[in-house]
Amino acid sequence: MTNVPADQIHFGSGATDEDIDAFEKRLGVCVSPEMRESYKIHNGVAWCGLLDLGQLLDLIGIEKEYLFFKSCCERLGNGENANRATFCRCKPGDGVKRILWSPLRLPLTDNQSGDHYMLDQDPDENGIKGQIIYYDHETGPESLEAPSFGAWVASMVGKLEKGKWYFDDEYERVMDRDKDYS
Repeated sequence: MTNVPADQIHFGSGATDEDIDAFEKRLGVCVSPEMRESYKIHNGVAWCGLLDLGQLLDLIGIEKEYLFFKSCCERLGNGENANRATFCRCKPGDGVKRILWSPLRLPLTDNQSGDHYMLDQDPDENGIKGQIIYYDHETGPESLEAPSFGAWVASMVGKLEKGKWYFDDEYERVMDRDKDYS
């Protein structure tokens, strides 16, 4: 990958169709075809932070975060109270349901602060099933980031190839040249 030394990013070994099928069955959620194909090549990133995105989770990490969200919403009343728009302070853009969480959203990243990029299989009437949204731990879904998993990955690769993102030796993670980290 351009602008990231090969020894600084460690992709996980690909998942099998059986791994992905079992994952989907346990969670009761289907991944998008693009995500399935990507995870068959690399099952997450084993090491290397990607900006504020954090780690790209493997299937086990996605399941762990998913179950955490599910248990939190169940404690708030089987999801009913947790998903009331008055409870959720989110202000998502067009296409994103104004709910705190849905069992049809899969956390793809983890920045160790509770913020995630999520595969959203439960968009509102203006959204696209399989879109990528940004989720803030304090306000819920904040924004629509990409119309699909493939478009999201292509955007990240494009930023790396164009030098907009680069690997910082001091912080040991990918950084954005246009962002002030001070």
